[in-house]
Amino acid sequence: MKSYSFKHTPDDDIIINDKLFTLDEFRLVHPSYSLPKNASSRVYVRGHKHYIIVGKSNQIKLPKESPECDFYISKLHELEILFRSTNDDLRQAMIRELQRKAL
Repeated sequence: MKSYSFKHTPDDDIIINDKLFTLDEFRLVHPSYSLPKNASSRVYVRGHKHYIIVGKSNQIKLPKESPECDFYISKLHELEILFRSTNDDLRQAMIRELQRKAL
């Protein structure tokens, strides 16, 4: 059974279902995304666990269901297409369209 996950690492990497993006890349599509206040990372595995790390190691559990994280997981395919594209004009058009949809 496939596990759907969203992780924001302390190094500001975003990992969705084992696909890695920098936070800057992710914010091109989701500009309003941020961690909760004082959090250094987030781990969400749909239906299994969801928590943030505050400080160096203080784990705060969150509800196991997260519509926000599920939304980001559902947009993985669009992120993959965007960052596989080598055509800058196409990439910019895709970024504008994805940002428009996110509003």
